[in-house]
Amino acid sequence: MCRSIRDGILASATPTRTDRLFPGDIAQFTHTGVGLAYGAAGVLHALAAAGFARFPECEDWLLDAVRQGRCDGQVGFYTELHGVAYTLSELGRDEDALAVLDRATAAPSDALPASLFAGLAGVGLNLLHFALRTGDSTLLDRAIDLGTEWVGRLELAPAQGGEPPAGRGPGCCTVPPA
Repeated sequence: MCRSIRDGILASATPTRTDRLFPGDIAQFTHTGVGLAYGAAGVLHALAAAGFARFPECEDWLLDAVRQGRCDGQVGFYTELHGVAYTLSELGRDEDALAVLDRATAAPSDALPASLFAGLAGVGLNLLHFALRTGDSTLLDRAIDLGTEWVGRLELAPAQGGEPPAGRGPGCCTVPPA
């Protein structure tokens, strides 16, 4: 049955399209069809996690989308570049993953929300993943800085009418009370 599902997924792939590789959630069109939550990165990650072989043509589509700038400006973990970098890393395409990570970290973080889904929490955890995988202390320092910024934002949010407190909004992580 699993092979049948895999075959159906791969049969539905349309690498000639630039807006998406696999059919899926309508939300892929409000993003780029590339990310972990709504796009090709998520499908490829799920196939790999299910134990199936890699699919180089689909991986190349993912990289082409990044190289062509279809994800520029969208850096979140589940929404775009950080999730693509993570997926490529998990697929063993370390050089490509680091190139995408460089592109993702070039974007400023001050406009990101605090969330795991599209913001500081997800970006910080992904940087921690890469710091541990590569031994790069610069990535570790950046992850710690983002974690500090995340905590600072959550402390200020209620007083300034900002994002809802942790655990009370989309994608927020729960922080135990002090």
